[in-house]
Amino acid sequence: MRPANCRRKNVSFCLLDDMDISNSKMLCWKKILALGLLLWLLSAVTAAGQAAKINLDNGVALSIREIPSHKGLPHSSYDQAMNSIPALYPQHEILIKRRYGKLGPVIYSLVCYRDDKRSDKFIVNGAAIHGEKAWTFDVEAPAESFHDTLVLILEAISRFPSIIPLQPVN
Repeated sequence: MRPANCRRKNVSFCLLDDMDISNSKMLCWKKILALGLLLWLLSAVTAAGQAAKINLDNGVALSIREIPSHKGLPHSSYDQAMNSIPALYPQHEILIKRRYGKLGPVIYSLVCYRDDKRSDKFIVNGAAIHGEKAWTFDVEAPAESFHDTLVLILEAISRFPSIIPLQPVN
């Protein structure tokens, strides 16, 4: 049955713009689209290459994966994270966010957050590009090592171009 406010005869071609949708329903659609984008990005990452780990000087493991480079990186990674984190972790706390950063020739984005405000760990997700190379990276570390780990992550990001080829995780 065709919604009363849809101006098209065929419901399957009735676009969201043609319908009168409340803000809460539109927000729900945005969350669904953000989750779809997350799943798409994860599938692209899996297809692109194996994960590798870099042990930072404080013992925390930085997981890195080479991915296909595209025009939207690293911004799309940041946008996806900022849209998905609130939906996935309603009690989250964003600690640091950077949509565009530059470390020498490497351009990066990252989001650092706790999945719960009372959590004793923090998570960093991001993407970096250098020329035609691109990577995603993530870290999960204890909250007490926050400052040291963040500095070490930034140092590692600046060295991404020189650590290729990556050694796969065993």
